[in-house]
Amino acid sequence: MNNIYFWKSWKKSQKLVFISAMGLSVFASIYFFTGWYLEDKLVIQWEVDSNAETLNTPVDTFVKHLFKYTVESDSYLLSQTFKGSNLHLYPLTSYIYFGLSVAAILLLLTTFTYLDLIWYGAAMLVFTLFLSTLKTDLLGVFKIYGNQFLAGMLVIYLIPSYYFQAFKKNTAFSIRLGVFTIITLILGIIIGKFSDVSNPFYYMANFGIAVPIALTMLFLFLISFEIINSFVFLTAGSKNMSGKNSILNFIIISALYLGNLLLLLLKKMLIIQWDSLILNAFWIFLISAIVGLWGYKKRAPLFYDIIPFRPFGAYFYIGLAIVSLSVCGYAFISANDPLKESIEYAIIYSHLGIGATYFLYIIYNFYDLFPRNVKVYDVVYQPKRLPFFMVRGIGFVVVLALFLYSNRFAFYLCLSGYNNGIGDVYLHEQNILLAKHYYREGVINDFQNHRSNYSLGVIAEKENNKREAVDYFASANVKRPMAEAYVNLSRIYFQENMFFPALFTLQEALQKFPDNGMIQNNLGLLYMNKSMSDSTYFHLTQSEKNLKENKSVAAGNILNFLTRKGLTTEADSISSQGLFEDAIAYQTNKLSILNFNGKKYQSGLTKNFINDSILSLESFSYLNNITLNHLKYGNKEILDQIKSFAKWQGNEDYKEQLTYLSGLYYYYNNEGLKGKEILDNIRLNSSFAPTYNSVLGLWMMQHDLYKVAIDYFSQSKTELKSSNILYYAISLMETGDFEGSKIILMQLSSVPDKNINKITENLLLIINTSGIEDVKNWTDELKLQFIHYKKGSLTTEQIKELFKSMSRGNAKIEVTADLMEFYLSQNKIQEADYFFGALGVIEKQENDAQSLLNRTYLKYLAHKGEYEELNKQISKVYLNERDSKLKPFFSALYDEAKNNTKDAMLNFNKALQLNPFNEEVRIAAALFYQKNNQSEKAYDILLKGIEINKYSVPLIKAYALQAVRINLVSYGESILEDLKLYVSPSEFSQFTKAFQEEVKKNQDAE
Repeated sequence: MNNIYFWKSWKKSQKLVFISAMGLSVFASIYFFTGWYLEDKLVIQWEVDSNAETLNTPVDTFVKHLFKYTVESDSYLLSQTFKGSNLHLYPLTSYIYFGLSVAAILLLLTTFTYLDLIWYGAAMLVFTLFLSTLKTDLLGVFKIYGNQFLAGMLVIYLIPSYYFQAFKKNTAFSIRLGVFTIITLILGIIIGKFSDVSNPFYYMANFGIAVPIALTMLFLFLISFEIINSFVFLTAGSKNMSGKNSILNFIIISALYLGNLLLLLLKKMLIIQWDSLILNAFWIFLISAIVGLWGYKKRAPLFYDIIPFRPFGAYFYIGLAIVSLSVCGYAFISANDPLKESIEYAIIYSHLGIGATYFLYIIYNFYDLFPRNVKVYDVVYQPKRLPFFMVRGIGFVVVLALFLYSNRFAFYLCLSGYNNGIGDVYLHEQNILLAKHYYREGVINDFQNHRSNYSLGVIAEKENNKREAVDYFASANVKRPMAEAYVNLSRIYFQENMFFPALFTLQEALQKFPDNGMIQNNLGLLYMNKSMSDSTYFHLTQSEKNLKENKSVAAGNILNFLTRKGLTTEADSISSQGLFEDAIAYQTNKLSILNFNGKKYQSGLTKNFINDSILSLESFSYLNNITLNHLKYGNKEILDQIKSFAKWQGNEDYKEQLTYLSGLYYYYNNEGLKGKEILDNIRLNSSFAPTYNSVLGLWMMQHDLYKVAIDYFSQSKTELKSSNILYYAISLMETGDFEGSKIILMQLSSVPDKNINKITENLLLIINTSGIEDVKNWTDELKLQFIHYKKGSLTTEQIKELFKSMSRGNAKIEVTADLMEFYLSQNKIQEADYFFGALGVIEKQENDAQSLLNRTYLKYLAHKGEYEELNKQISKVYLNERDSKLKPFFSALYDEAKNNTKDAMLNFNKALQLNPFNEEVRIAAALFYQKNNQSEKAYDILLKGIEINKYSVPLIKAYALQAVRINLVSYGESILEDLKLYVSPSEFSQFTKAFQEEVKKNQDAE
């Protein structure tokens, strides 16, 4: 046990330093294993790239005269692809490596002060070389860009080290180490504080790695035969182990070990392609490093005159081990594959060359001792024939031969790795020109190394140099394929419309990485873009199955695929399972599906999705979709978010669409006028003008402002969808322009939409039919539409005849309401009475037809002046959501009639807010305020009405008269010119007379 825990017999101060150094080596081992585990994952990561496609979803639907109108707005469907990231460079990982290496070198430096002058001089030459490779001249410490700072460092280190070596030989190791540590800390603080570059230690770590690499090679040379030596211990380390079979056991296990090394070398030389090798080169390194400590102690007598093992030899060994572990760990964690590969070659060359030589040394010197029960391990450094130093010499020659046979490939790999590290420094500093230079140097030294090529590929893609990016990503996959590089290469091909190269690249990648969910996801989307449904669904489902993280990406893409294929029911069924609540793209697609199907999203606004003040494509798409979904629920929190995002300058790309969403919100939350004004403002000079004009046109149709709707539709008629062109034609029919409507309808006849074709056919039939004989045989629905559009040209008797031919039902109810409105507008109470009475007693229902009739009935009561009955019926009859907004208006009429001025004022104000587009409400409210000595307010109400609907004859007349009442006669006179365009000469003459009388009356009043 004393041989194992040899330090227990040391002095306390020696033990403390040794245990501390061992602790540091454990930390270095953790760093090594962390790097080995992470390997490329830290520097080259998977990222998700999103693309958005629009899906027309219904925002609102309404029915007028049995035609269903749909207000649509774009929801966004997100598709997400994986891509290999830009390089993620973390200076902290280099700081850990550099800190460990510097600590180990300080341990070595302190040990060097105990050497004789010649060995001390040689060691200090190495230390000086280390300081010079740190490139402190690039750091600009104190604005010094020459070698003055390096010279100062050399003086600061060399003076105390020589002082300890030559004059103060009895100074304790801990004091010497403390002095060098303090010097290093002070220099570190000075460099950190007064350097001109932002990351000086990142520079020093990467520029100064040459000497730590050299020390690693020295350590590998030192431990290269330790595993063979441990086999000697296992087979002949005690008398119990020795015997006649011990030599055979030693030969077998040594042959297996050396054979494994040979196989590793052949694989590295691409002579064999075996992957199931027994040992990895770095496991060999680790085992050698561990057992080498005791092996180094055992051969300590051989170099006692140079450096005694207790304690300085042990410190020296541990120092080299820490440096070596740190360098290997940094090669792994920085994804520097040429540096890692060069170390791997060094491990194989040294352990194979020197290990095989040591194996022959054992056989040649001690073959006859194995069967004699002699503990060969105890005398292994007391050879009878071949001296031990020959092992080093011959082994070195073998290693050199292997190195030269490979054309010094390991050296060029090391140079390539060194250049990659410097390229990383400049890339992190955003000095792209120098970064590219060093990465290209890396390619020159190892033209197929993954790291240099991938780095250059990323830079080229960023610079939009697609051809170079393709070459570099393709080269990156030659020697060491990585899924990320394959995916990036495929993405560039696809972006350049090269479908088959993109496809073949991913197929090749999938052969090399058969269960890679990222590749399967991208392959599925590639097939989806070519409408290859079976392949799309197969690869996306496989992706979701194989993805360990980001399963929501494939799941969201499946929702996208099903929706695009029209399988919204299936997509809705999948999305309703409550999965991936924290995945923004999945929830965005779920919202699109719910919007398409007219269903409410139950989860509400997830603020985590939009917690950044700058919107991304994903967060905007989510905000857009949830806004459309919650439009009619008065969710003010969503409106506040929209307004907040619209204010930020970083959201300029989305500002117009955010403003549009706010307009929708206002319109559907009882601020319709504000919503319309917002859309009116943004539609000018907007690429989305057709969308805005369509929405505004439909809103105006909803409020029977057909001429205003025509204005909106006509401004984008060449860019409208077929359904909106149909709405345009219907608006023309509503204004009596049958010829204009007919031209548009005939153009729509060839549209490949059966529903539109059927409506077009019916409308053309109505336009082309003048008599009523054929109409009697039509369906009630067609009769309703015929009466609605042709009632102005039919006699009352003809209308009655058609009315009688209709059976009882919703169509007849709607006809009744329509005809009552028609005759009430002409003040023909008797005809309105007739049709209301002719309808007869009907079963009370709660549907849109009944609501329309009830609304008309309330208007009918008001027209007749039956205000008591009106007041009773307001709360009694059924009115749907839209018609209910007129309740304050009818209440205001009742309050006005009963001289309840205060209540009337409140109800008129509410009615105007809820019904800003209703001309009857505006005119009645204006008259009320005029009667109550608020002429200016009455004028403003009518002026706003004219701004909304400049074609309304009743509004023009009311405005003209009100202008006179507030002494704006010229305003009233100017609008008479507009009136002349919309009424007959006789009606215009009659109103002009009334206008002049109002002028005279106003003058007399003054």
